[in-house]
Amino acid sequence: MSEQLVRSISWEGHQIMMDRLVEQINDSGHKFGEIVAIGRGGFIPGVQLSHHLGIHFTPLMWQTRDGNIAQHHIAARGRALIVDDINDSGKTLDDLTSTCTWLDGYSVAVQITKTSSIFKTVDFYAELGDDDVWYEFPWEQ
Repeated sequence: MSEQLVRSISWEGHQIMMDRLVEQINDSGHKFGEIVAIGRGGFIPGVQLSHHLGIHFTPLMWQTRDGNIAQHHIAARGRALIVDDINDSGKTLDDLTSTCTWLDGYSVAVQITKTSSIFKTVDFYAELGDDDVWYEFPWEQ
């Protein structure tokens, strides 16, 4: 069995990705009523996007890898921008968006998306990830 490659992302690398996302979102012309950030990994990029875009921030605990936690208590404030750090397997985003009828429409933003993911409808991403790499964000180091 081969060892999986790990890429550690620096805070500077993280900020470059965030700048790309802000530019893409601004250029899209979409207007969002809130940012729904998926915990844990989406909280830091979600807060940053909230500040840069002037959009209300709502944390959402939804984890498939670390214990199947699901929280559905979001008061929709118009179209939501769902934010996570990575679209890896796609299970989290697929599960969430297939049951988020409580949102008044949404788009999805991640820092990194992988082509092998089962979730194919990421609207904004800063980087196309390598399917064979495990990404370690600076808050995980």
